[in-house]
Amino acid sequence: MKDFFFGNINKEQFKNIYSIELHQLTDMAEKVGAGYFTKQLNRLLTSVGGNLIVDHGSSMPSLYKLLNKTHSSEIGMVEIGARTDVNDSVKATLECSLYLENGILNLRPHWCAYKSIRADEIISTLLVPLHENNLISKTFTIWSQGESERFPEDIESQVSCLFSLSGYPYYSTPDEGQRMTRYKYEINEAVERANK
Repeated sequence: MKDFFFGNINKEQFKNIYSIELHQLTDMAEKVGAGYFTKQLNRLLTSVGGNLIVDHGSSMPSLYKLLNKTHSSEIGMVEIGARTDVNDSVKATLECSLYLENGILNLRPHWCAYKSIRADEIISTLLVPLHENNLISKTFTIWSQGESERFPEDIESQVSCLFSLSGYPYYSTPDEGQRMTRYKYEINEAVERANK
């Protein structure tokens, strides 16, 4: 399917599952204002039946570019869950679903916490953008049993929650303590930017 604004939209054969690459969204987001971009996202969601998978082939997606051009007030809810069908080399990868007026964007990059550098990327490219766009209060965690749970309020619990969800729980070692201090600093900076 060819969309006039976003370009090629992939459709799985014999299924009503549509997908797009994240860069197709962020490339267009950088060209237009947030109001127009948000309207185009909602229009696209309507045209694909209300559910769109957003693929990204690395563990460092530009979620901040997408969120910075999507009005936070138009995002009703955010769900973070784990998937086991994105990368067979790790226990799980994280998925972030954004609920807009006309459907759900399911962002599926390779967020995983199997080693420190990958865990750091979860913080910098998922948790920080959510804080920067004041979306934490709208965020829920989806556990493997399908249970939905409101995302924790304090930073340490948020970090631990995301790492546990990815299958690699956070352990408090001396190095981990230094990392947590850095995470808190990054997140507090994002909160300050959001409140300016």
